[in-house]
Amino acid sequence: FVGSCNTVAAAALHQAAMSRDCDPILYNPLFVHGGTGCGKSHLLQASVWEALSNKRRALYISAERFNNRAADTEFLAEIDLLAIDDLQYVSGRTGYDGIGRAVNMMANAGRQVIIGCDRPIYDLEGFDDRTISHLASGLVLEAAQLSLDVRTCIADRRVSALEIVLPSDVKDYVVTATVQGGRGIEGAI
Repeated sequence: FVGSCNTVAAAALHQAAMSRDCDPILYNPLFVHGGTGCGKSHLLQASVWEALSNKRRALYISAERFNNRAADTEFLAEIDLLAIDDLQYVSGRTGYDGIGRAVNMMANAGRQVIIGCDRPIYDLEGFDDRTISHLASGLVLEAAQLSLDVRTCIADRRVSALEIVLPSDVKDYVVTATVQGGRGIEGAI
């Protein structure tokens, strides 16, 4: 859901997903950070689905899974848009170096990189200065805590999916009292 908390991030990710091969890449890498439950993973996954529907070759991969493949980045040669989620979970010299190589390789080839992380770039540990600098060279966006409009949409979707009737005062309470983000709202309902 797009609302006041994520309009800018959603617009930037949409632009990245819908660009064509001949379009210039405006922000590379596109780095989205924010606390747990802000919808970063959902935004990244939505941009990959949108890119795929636009006939682009796109890949969403968790940082942990990327870490397992970091020694061999050849698989990236066939990707137009790469979304790496939860960058804070990359570990070990191979993982740190692999991220640096992947970002450089994709950017140098004119292909889009999108990264999700639970902390700002300069709070990342283990990465060398060159990789940190490259990550910061694109567009850096903070995903804010979910706004009331987005929280309400999440609650409405969950109520609809469960096919239940929930009194509006109960729904309003769940939407305003739940602090764990979207998953917390879904769980409370």
